[in-house]
Parts: sequence; structure tokens; C-alpha cells
Amino acid sequence: VGTVSADSIVMKDGKILGDDLTIKSTKDIQQSGGQISATKATLDAGQMLNQTAGSAIAKDTVAKAGIETKLIQVGGKNIHGCRGCWACTKKKDGKCVFDDDILNEILPEVFSADALILGTPSYFSDMTPELKAFIDRAGVVAGSIGNPFKHKIGAAVVAQRRGGGPAIQATIHHMFLMREMIIPGSLYWNFGIGRDKGDVQTDEEAKHNMENLGENIV
Repeated sequence: VGTVSADSIVMKDGKILGDDLTIKSTKDIQQSGGQISATKATLDAGQMLNQTAGSAIAKDTVAKAGIETKLIQVGGKNIHGCRGCWACTKKKDGKCVFDDDILNEILPEVFSADALILGTPSYFSDMTPELKAFIDRAGVVAGSIGNPFKHKIGAAVVAQRRGGGPAIQATIHHMFLMREMIIPGSLYWNFGIGRDKGDVQTDEEAKHNMENLGENIV
């Protein structure tokens, strides 16, 4: 299930998904006669089709395997950077002590997911400030409660015009690695090329790579 903000568009099976921020609850699926946790989450920092296309393709590939997916939009939302106060390490309640933005609202979904696909456009060859704020604060809070990210899957997806993709992936991977997550590979770097709205959808190599990434996550 993908849910997006009014300033974000995600395509699935040729149709535009809704423009609300309702996030449906996760559920288990049956596999090989046993019940396994199959929660998957996609966190996207983009605000337009170009910036969400790569992660949407990977997410949809995961969904086709019968695993429920979600899209949580942070781009354009109120989320500020980590202030380095370390209060979360003292309270140990799984929350940031600053409860004045969207972070604490989305942390339970993120911590309960089995896999994260973090997507962002390239801004001066780096990720958006919203996604960086999420990574810094979620990473610290996770460390304060025994690291719920440990041994879960983390993938990074980037939309770029001319450059920045591999460097942005590396920055996202830093948090994944420091929180003992597993990073799946694909056929190439996980980025798509485009500037204007819809351009990334014409990058056939990128689309094939994102589909392969989704299969490897599964």
C-alpha cells in the first residue's frame, strides 16, 4: 500500500495513487506453512514523481511478492535535525525528546519494519535535509533502545540529474552499517537520471535495476 502527500505522486500499475497520508496497519503473511513477519516500509524524501519513482518501483516489486509495503513521506514535512542532546539515551522510550515534528509519529512504523528503502533526490550532490534529519535522529533513538534496526534490510535509492547518486547512497549506508543492517546489492548503483517531472520513468536501465533491487530485498 502506498500513501503519499498532496505534493507527491506515485504511480502503480499505470494509476496515480491517492493524495492522503493515511498509513494502514501491517500484517503477517503465511509462507511455507509458517507465519512470518512481513512488514516492509519505504521512506521517501522526494516531493514529485522523479524523486519517488525509484523507490516506488522497488517497493512495488516487493509488494508483488505478497509482502505489504508502505510509503512514508518526509519530503516537505516538518522535521528538524538532531541536536545531540542524548536525552533519548537517558529516557530510553523509543522517542526523541523533541516532540515538535513528525519523527515520533513515524518511528514506531519504521522500527517495526523488516526492511527500509530510503529514497531521495540529489540536492547539490547530497540527500534532502529532511531525510538527513530522519537518519540522524532515528539512528540515535534506535541505539538508545537496543537497536531495532539490527539485522534488518536497508536499501538506498536516488533520483539525480547529473551526479550525486553513489555519494548519497554511501551517506545513507553509513547509518545502515552503524546500526548493523544488511544492505542488498543490485545490478548497478541505485539511482535514476532525470530533472523534470516524470523523467526518471523513462530511464529503462534504472527501472530494471530497481526491480532487481526489490527482488533481492524479498
